[in-house]
Amino acid sequence: MIPLPQNQAAVNWTFGQRINSLRFTLNIPSAPIDSNGSPTLSGVYLILYDQWLNDTGCYLGLQTNLMRPNAYGGHTPTNSFGLLFSRWQTRDNTNLRISEGGFEENAEHEGGFIGVRMPFPFIPGIYTVEIKSSGSDESGIWYTSTVLHPELGEIDCGSIRFPFVEGKNPGLVDGGGTNLELYKTTEISDLMAENEVPNWDIIIENVIANGNISPQHSRITYPYRETILSNVTTPGEGKVIFQLGNNIARANDTGQLF
Repeated sequence: MIPLPQNQAAVNWTFGQRINSLRFTLNIPSAPIDSNGSPTLSGVYLILYDQWLNDTGCYLGLQTNLMRPNAYGGHTPTNSFGLLFSRWQTRDNTNLRISEGGFEENAEHEGGFIGVRMPFPFIPGIYTVEIKSSGSDESGIWYTSTVLHPELGEIDCGSIRFPFVEGKNPGLVDGGGTNLELYKTTEISDLMAENEVPNWDIIIENVIANGNISPQHSRITYPYRETILSNVTTPGEGKVIFQLGNNIARANDTGQLF
């Protein structure tokens, strides 16, 4: 049994500079499926970037079954694909701008954090996910998260304000990671059987910082070593393929990817 949440694979990116905008182009050919071939309701979380922003921890990513806080202090699955963007070190929701159709998370269960959430239907194809600065006021700098898909159009997923840091340039710290994580979608159990791990391939076509900067190099790690349920490869030209499932053959172990 796999304890949840559990990070299955990670790639860290080096751009060689501070980051004020970060754009991921993702090719997702299909939704994750269970071993019986049906769409899964299990939780798979593609954390696109997990790092410090203006000296405050933050994370941005896509979940296969976005979780909504409920009145009982837990979470209820939306049964919808979606994006989440969060920051640590505050519970003050005046630092959030919630977009129409989205909702906020404001909790202590992993340490004080706030975040914006945006559910949307999954459609196979190319997704462009971006975080970028979008203005400032006397209390800090606002960063907006968006998702673009040819059939869905551009979705404003909400914004978060991050404090100024005296004497430092603003932006994301270089070297952050993209992680593929399993998470629970039920309050009943914190465990997932290996045969419950869905099959899913995600192709990162490119990652671009500050409008035109590609990564200088990237490095793979596999944080959970008890089973082989994930693999990361590159066909070249900066593309990275994440694979998840029961029948994965690991082609690359921990080390430099490119």
